[in-house]
Amino acid sequence: MSHFFHKPENALKRARELLSIPNVDAGVLKRTKHSALEILHDALIAKKNRTWQPTHEELMILYLDICLELQMGRVAKDGLHQYRNLCIQHNPASLETIIKHFVTQAERKLASAKKESNELNLLAAAKVDLDAAQTPEDVMLSTTTFEGSNDRTDREVVVPWLRFMWETYRTVLDILKSNSKLEPLYKSTAMQAFDFCVEYQRKIEFRRVCEIMRNHLSALQKHAAAPTSQSTRQMRSWEGFTLESVERLLEVRYRQLQVATDLELFSEAFRTIDDINNIMNLVEQTPRVELLVTYYEKLAQIFQVSKNHLFHAYALYKWYSLRVAGLQGLAGAQALQELPILVSEEQQKEMATRVVLAALSIPLLDFEASSSPLGDDDSSVAQVTDNSLSAAARDKNSRMAALLGFATTPTRANLLEDVAAAGLLSKASTAASEIFQRVELQEVDPLQIVKQLEPFLTTIRADPLAKTYVDGVERLVVRRVLFQLTRVYASVTIAHLRSIFVGLDVSYEEIETLIARSRSLSTVAHASAPSLSSMYRRNITQHGSNNAETSSADAVSSAQSRTKIRIDHVEQCIRFTDAVDLEANASQLTLLGERLSRAMSKVPANATASVAVRDEQKKKLFAATRARLQEQRSEMLARREVIERKKEELEKLQQEKVQSLEKKRQEFAQRRAEIERERLAQEARRREAEKKQKIQDEIKLKETRQMLDKLGHTDVSDLDLATIDKEKVLNEAKEKARKAKELAQQKLRENARRLDYIVRATREEEQPILQRQVAEAKTEALKRYEQESASKLKRAKDEHEHGLKEKTRLAPAIQVSTEFVKAHKARRIEEYKKASEEQKKKAMLERLSARVAHAKERYEEEQQRLREEEEEKERIRREEEAERERQRQLEVEEELRRQEEEEAEERRIAEEKEREERAQREREEEEKRVEQRSQGRFGSAGARGLTGSYRNRDDDRRGDDRDDGEWTHVNR
Repeated sequence: MSHFFHKPENALKRARELLSIPNVDAGVLKRTKHSALEILHDALIAKKNRTWQPTHEELMILYLDICLELQMGRVAKDGLHQYRNLCIQHNPASLETIIKHFVTQAERKLASAKKESNELNLLAAAKVDLDAAQTPEDVMLSTTTFEGSNDRTDREVVVPWLRFMWETYRTVLDILKSNSKLEPLYKSTAMQAFDFCVEYQRKIEFRRVCEIMRNHLSALQKHAAAPTSQSTRQMRSWEGFTLESVERLLEVRYRQLQVATDLELFSEAFRTIDDINNIMNLVEQTPRVELLVTYYEKLAQIFQVSKNHLFHAYALYKWYSLRVAGLQGLAGAQALQELPILVSEEQQKEMATRVVLAALSIPLLDFEASSSPLGDDDSSVAQVTDNSLSAAARDKNSRMAALLGFATTPTRANLLEDVAAAGLLSKASTAASEIFQRVELQEVDPLQIVKQLEPFLTTIRADPLAKTYVDGVERLVVRRVLFQLTRVYASVTIAHLRSIFVGLDVSYEEIETLIARSRSLSTVAHASAPSLSSMYRRNITQHGSNNAETSSADAVSSAQSRTKIRIDHVEQCIRFTDAVDLEANASQLTLLGERLSRAMSKVPANATASVAVRDEQKKKLFAATRARLQEQRSEMLARREVIERKKEELEKLQQEKVQSLEKKRQEFAQRRAEIERERLAQEARRREAEKKQKIQDEIKLKETRQMLDKLGHTDVSDLDLATIDKEKVLNEAKEKARKAKELAQQKLRENARRLDYIVRATREEEQPILQRQVAEAKTEALKRYEQESASKLKRAKDEHEHGLKEKTRLAPAIQVSTEFVKAHKARRIEEYKKASEEQKKKAMLERLSARVAHAKERYEEEQQRLREEEEEKERIRREEEAERERQRQLEVEEELRRQEEEEAEERRIAEEKEREERAQREREEEEKRVEQRSQGRFGSAGARGLTGSYRNRDDDRRGDDRDDGEWTHVNR
């Protein structure tokens, strides 16, 4: 039986008949549904009737209902693709209706399965005898699996529908990915998919749907940037990135960001943030304020989880700016102060407190690369620190800054300036503003600052939103106090240092770890460096480039004088003394020890020697020492020069080795690149040859097809033009065309002859009638002309008389109208002159503004070029330093390895010696025990009072056979 019902109404009717068969069992019903589904699918893919009809919509609904009942997701996907190709050009609304119906029915099926699972669990629980023991089946299941009965029921009933629901969302998103008219449906489907992931905690599926939509967006961006023939064909229904489409994409991504944070998938949330940033760059117009508020709020949450305190504080600051002031462009602190408030005073206070504390909690990241405390807050030193980072770290910071809308990496100092200038200190809580004032804007008193800040820190700990920043604020206070101690004291006892930090939730072990692990605290700026408070006052009140240069010069000069923080556990104190590199004096200390040892060896060991002899020896020793003093000093100086020269030679050899390796690497890379280019060229030539051959074959086939069409061979679809004999087919077609042409010419001649006879007879019959009609028409035309001439003459006379009367009536008003016209014309001329002058002035100002803008742009480009050159030089220098550091690290590792091997060998020798000594002791103890046993036997025999004598019998002869000798008793 054939299933090719070419008309959709016939296929729909047959499918309904199959589904309405009564009284069938489950197996027959399933086979019947499969048959009906096959009929509907054949009707969808039929080549005829490819124009959309309302019947197609009914057919598709029934098709999807059957797929839902049979849980055939792949078949439903194929049908939806076919229906999209069928109706996308004629009626896209029908596709939207079909997809909504499909998704709704799938969600109902899933809800019904979940309800059924719950009912089955309740029925099973109702049948359980609570007093009876477990059945053997339950015991076996409990020992072989961790699932309970409820989990097994869900896996059997709910999980298949969960899988089908997930396939449904993925299919719908794939169908709607490149259709501008159905973008609202794409958005709603994505939202439903997110709700599905949240409701059933499907984290893996959430990652997949995010990746699917990310791929869809990437495909659209690639097509917009460089369209190809294939992409143009696939995306013919896409109208580009309009403002409405970008707005929908942003709404979907913001919901995706919300779901990612709810599911605690912060890595996916960060990728979503990156997607949002890319979408924002698609259009120049700024998105809505509420979307930006959500964006920065979630971005701040992600940065807080990842412990990126700097960007977390900046995200909070932007969130505060948009939430409180409704600011879209973030044009600076001045605009932030002037715009109206959009939230309540209490909410504004809470948000300002969070921003201030987040800014204070930013770690002083520049410590590790700068020896000055000014490196924390000075932008120039911060730039040096940023340059010292690795390329990966700089790239990461640039990406983070781009997410916040910055062209360069922001600094802690800039944020503190913005916070202070925007007036957030007056809007924040008293505790937060006081901490900011005392730690950042005022001179820090290291002995009193902790006591002053303790009540404010207690207040902040009581705030559930602000208490997360207490730890960062306390660490900042510790660093500020230590900086001030280096400027005031030479040493501080550990007990006194503990008493200074009483009140902070920071243990002394953490403070000691902070000092030991931070080079910025173990090597800090000398007391001659300017204070932080002066730096902040200068940065806030002055913004000129001269001030920036001055602060940079101060930071660099302050870095030249260094101070060490050293923990002395013997004396129980911390010393702030000048840095002394004891490792550089190791050889001098060794030499001093050797000389002292030789001097002590010359001291006489005999304590009874005379004083005169000892004095004489001392004089000789001192004289020899003074005689060789200058010589030894010269040797030491010469030795230092030799060491320096050898060090330079070693560095030169290392540089030459690095250059040689780099040269070999470049040669290898160049050779590999040449081989790859040659391979690509050969591949390109091969593809070009194949392409040309394919084009030639297509041209020949096209010419053959055109020739057959011209010759009248209309049925070309059943011929394989690539394999048949083209000459034979062309000859047959030509002969067939010739016969057809002759037959058509013969029919044409017969038709022409018959037409001539008919026309001649018709004209002979119609001649008298035409003559009579001409005579009647001539009479009627003459009569009509006479009537029209008489009426026209009468109208002309009447109009002339009326005109003369009007002229007489309006003659007095001619002078007044003339004067009015002159005055109006003069007034219009004056207005024109004024407007012309204003237009000229405006054009002149516009030209001047354009010239200034062009000059400014050229200046900025030149500055950018100079910055890039400086960055390239700095990058080369850092790479060279890194290579030298790596070589030094290898040498240190080799030395450590050698020392470990020597220590292992020494331990092995000591263990062997200890084993030998232990074996010797055991042998001695054994001999002692043997001797004691022998003495014990002899003593016991004498005690019994035996009368006899003991003698050794045959001791000399039998000594070789017995180990200890044989003793015998002889009676007297």
